[in-house]
Amino acid sequence: MDRKKYELRLVRRDGQRVRRHQPSPVIETFDVNRELDEVVGKHLVVMAAAAEGIKVPRPHQRVSEFAEWLPRYQIEVWRTDGYYREPLVVSTSTKGWRQY
Repeated sequence: MDRKKYELRLVRRDGQRVRRHQPSPVIETFDVNRELDEVVGKHLVVMAAAAEGIKVPRPHQRVSEFAEWLPRYQIEVWRTDGYYREPLVVSTSTKGWRQY
């Protein structure tokens, strides 16, 4: 496996800034080719809830319960080993949420 450190940043899909409660980026070590969906899913719901000022959802709560606010957000995956102008990957995966 090719595990490297990546920075996960929450951004709004409509391009607006997250205004009220911007969560700090998260650093994770994972294989971007094999573990991307699970890692993004584990953090997307929690970070988006924080940005909305909503109490962090309980583990294993259904993603459909977040339909009002979750579609506004996505995670950008950035490399940490240098300066890059664009994210490596942008994802809205919630696959890892149910396993978290």
